Amino acid sequence: MLDYTAIFPSMTLLQDLLLESAGAFPDRTALIDLDASWSYQRLLERAHQYAQAFQEAGLLPGDRIGLLMENGPEYVSAYFGVFLAGCVAVPLDFKSQAVVLAGILQDCKVECLTVTPAQVSRLKNILEFAQPLRWLICSSQLPLGSYRLNCISANTQEAVARDVRNDPSNPSVINYTAGSSGRPKGVVMSHRAILANTRSIIAYLELTHQDRIMQVLPFFYCYGASLLHTHLMVGGSVVIDNRFLYPSAVLSNMAQMRCTGFAGVPSTFHTLVTKCNLRDSFSPALRYVTQAGGRMRPQLVDAIRAAIAPARLFIMYGQTEASARLTYLEPERWTDKRGSVGQPIPGVSLKVATETGVEAPPGTVAEIWVRGENLMSGYWGQPGETSRVLVDGWLCTGDLGYLDEDGFLFIEGRVTEIIKSGGFRISPGEVEDVLIRHPAVSEVAVLGLADSQNGEMVLAVLALKEGQAVSEVELIRHCKSILPAHKIPQRIVLLPELPKSASGKLQKESLAKLFAPSTERIINNPEIR
Repeated sequence: MLDYTAIFPSMTLLQDLLLESAGAFPDRTALIDLDASWSYQRLLERAHQYAQAFQEAGLLPGDRIGLLMENGPEYVSAYFGVFLAGCVAVPLDFKSQAVVLAGILQDCKVECLTVTPAQVSRLKNILEFAQPLRWLICSSQLPLGSYRLNCISANTQEAVARDVRNDPSNPSVINYTAGSSGRPKGVVMSHRAILANTRSIIAYLELTHQDRIMQVLPFFYCYGASLLHTHLMVGGSVVIDNRFLYPSAVLSNMAQMRCTGFAGVPSTFHTLVTKCNLRDSFSPALRYVTQAGGRMRPQLVDAIRAAIAPARLFIMYGQTEASARLTYLEPERWTDKRGSVGQPIPGVSLKVATETGVEAPPGTVAEIWVRGENLMSGYWGQPGETSRVLVDGWLCTGDLGYLDEDGFLFIEGRVTEIIKSGGFRISPGEVEDVLIRHPAVSEVAVLGLADSQNGEMVLAVLALKEGQAVSEVELIRHCKSILPAHKIPQRIVLLPELPKSASGKLQKESLAKLFAPSTERIINNPEIR
């Protein structure tokens, strides 16, 4: 493995990823979308145009700028333009409800928003709610006078070289993530934190300028952003394809573009397995695949490993609060560490500990604590929540897991997801692993619902494979053959598919709201009462 501390040490701010790569090889391809290829020099010039627009709007270093833009060269240009102007990027999930977006803009006082033509229609609804917007930076010339905002087109700006140098410990990005109370939390990441994580990922993936990643994950998602950071740091290329509703088209594009890398969350790979014929589908140049964003079923890991061979599959674990990545499993260790998410990435320390921070013995399930340069500075405007999770330099992740005798980490779920029923503590993951083994089941989520008798009841929400059917009795019998009585679901719900976020992550909180009380087709288990 490469020494991560020796990887491009001169890059101290995020804009250096673009500045240094463009300086070293201006004509090399940085981005490829369905319309065109962008060289590093072209990307840098466009980023300077955005930086000039931000200056014209009177923005000062440290000001927050919202990015309401789909994946594409314009997003990347605006993103780096923010850093060149010395400002802080606030990536926005453009599929979120207007009230949520307005709340984020209000929370971190975003006065300037960048948009593409495809997202302009969202503005009217956002402006109906309280928010501090004054300036709109457009990727092209748009008739926006009716929105009563000061509008600037990036197209009209000169590509004036601009590079405001910040302290590396200053905020660079604020990523909003759902809070347990329902209020989104702004995760503040410094330049130093993101660059430390970027170097670590490059080290264990052994990325070089010859690597080319297929980008289907959104840039507003920290995992998606990490793909951009790593490949631009080494002078590689990013192929942007927003057509994952048609996964076969994406795989075809991967092969045509000779992509060496691919990344996804569990639902990404579930889609590939269920919707595509994976035999000979992947790029012949494929070297590696990475997976994060939630626990992936071992059976799905097996299927993907077989489909991409001889390319290597890296199973990873991380959090938004840690610039994306915390652990990875060497592909060759899957056979003897099946189900593990591996060991800490370079520069990260990890322990499984009690509430007081005392390390738990191997095999004991407790909360995962992590420490490293890649951790967040805190939650924007929430000092109480920050002090709750950042303790003496450690991040209390809220995830439950255990370390085996060799120091490999196994995830058991979230602290808040543990079901407490009739005096028992039940891990949803254990029940999900049993249900997914049934040949008719495609997806499953297990969670606890309030119950007057036992405190909580076990709810299983299932999506079946196409053309499959299953009876209530069969599902219960399947669970009873493996699980003790207190872990067998009292309710089983069948849905066409399970809800997911724009980044593809399963949304259990949506299911909890939907089925309290439930209105869908529910299979009750009278034997477990």
